[in-house]
Amino acid sequence: MKKIVGIVAFFFCITYFTISCYAQSNEFPCAGIVTASKLICRTEPFAGSTAITSFNFSNPIVLINKSKTKVRINNIEEYWYQEQTTKGWVFGGYLLLTTFDANNTFLFNPDRIFCNVICGGASCFYDFQPYLIGDYYIAYTYLNDYVGDEVKALSAGIMIGKYKRYNDSIVFNKVLKFGGYYTTGEWVPNIENETYDLKESVSKFHSTYYKVNDADGTYYIDDLLKKVESRSALRKKCEDKTAKEEIWYTPYTLDKSTFEDCRKDILQGVLKIK
Repeated sequence: MKKIVGIVAFFFCITYFTISCYAQSNEFPCAGIVTASKLICRTEPFAGSTAITSFNFSNPIVLINKSKTKVRINNIEEYWYQEQTTKGWVFGGYLLLTTFDANNTFLFNPDRIFCNVICGGASCFYDFQPYLIGDYYIAYTYLNDYVGDEVKALSAGIMIGKYKRYNDSIVFNKVLKFGGYYTTGEWVPNIENETYDLKESVSKFHSTYYKVNDADGTYYIDDLLKKVESRSALRKKCEDKTAKEEIWYTPYTLDKSTFEDCRKDILQGVLKIK
């Protein structure tokens, strides 16, 4: 599999000084989620400085400082922000900013119980598996159920949107940013102009999961399922090789995670679909 590549942009010159992370009163450190195909991180907060590294679309990063004033780049006026690990600077016009709490990063983790089901295509092997960072979710998805032998076909996508966690449910709201990759590993530059199987689902995306309980504890289910099942009972049925009952049930648990896990797993998920 070829290494994922993307489009590079961002430039200009500016002084810097430590102030609050953004207008909604959040303080440093805060989190930034990359919305460019590839965001360059530089030694100083201006485009003429040396590039240190780059961050891919959907990568969450920790920000510890920002420039004193804004600049305009590609008709976007924003600050530069300093990234925690490299101490380098990234342009904020290609970031979604949110709160950061190392103890409040989660994986909404699916554990599909699946047997005696005849199914084909990418959708049979995919589960919605979002990372929850601040008030945003990040999840990979397939674009087309079947990808043929085309040299360059639409393959995998990444969704970014806002979610809300309540006492008894988690609501995932519409997709705010969406990016995609071809089977070659190349970024899709104008995905809104492309045709793919999941296009309508992405544009209308909204999903609610309710908290339920069984003998093994608490989990979440899609509100479309309606019926609460015992996970251990379903697994026992699937272990019975003589059983013919079709079982397809996806319980979710809310598991502690990290930014590094998110970056690695989203990339691996995209590559797996590809």
